[in-house]
Amino acid sequence: MIGPKALWKADNQKDRLAELTAQSDDSAKDRSLRRDVRSLGALLGRVLVEQVGPELFNTVEELRRLMIRHRERVAHSSAAGAHGELMASAQAMISEWMWTRALSRHEGLRIYFELTNLAETNHRKRRRRARQLDRQSAPAGGIVSWNIAAHEASRMSAEAALAALRQVTVTLYSRPIPRRWRGRQ
Repeated sequence: MIGPKALWKADNQKDRLAELTAQSDDSAKDRSLRRDVRSLGALLGRVLVEQVGPELFNTVEELRRLMIRHRERVAHSSAAGAHGELMASAQAMISEWMWTRALSRHEGLRIYFELTNLAETNHRKRRRRARQLDRQSAPAGGIVSWNIAAHEASRMSAEAALAALRQVTVTLYSRPIPRRWRGRQ
């Protein structure tokens, strides 16, 4: 019996170490993270199709791709309304879901994003360990030193930075705990 095809394997350990020790401004530093996210997404897709069926997987995948296109369009456009069309499509898609199906689709997306967050955490730890082992790389600074260096490199005035920070909105979302989960620790 032949098992599932391997999602990826490192062909050259020297190149792999170079990815993990790449400087913050080098696009190579995120290759292993992208591979991990793709691999975890593919595994989740297999599980969704096996456990729930292809309809759920196809819907979750369609919404995920739509939101990627939205993010890319917003990142590459200075126009404030550039993202309206894709976001409206996503909202229309979600509003058509029946409540019972909406929950399973939400769970599929939630699990995908949870896996993505775990991959990012693992990636940061893996890069930190690789940099500690690589005697040729300079020690990485913390987030504060990185932010200060990025701010200085941008040549943004203090007033412009404060104006940008004033545009940040943080919204807390809380949802009720389902009855079946109440009382569990």
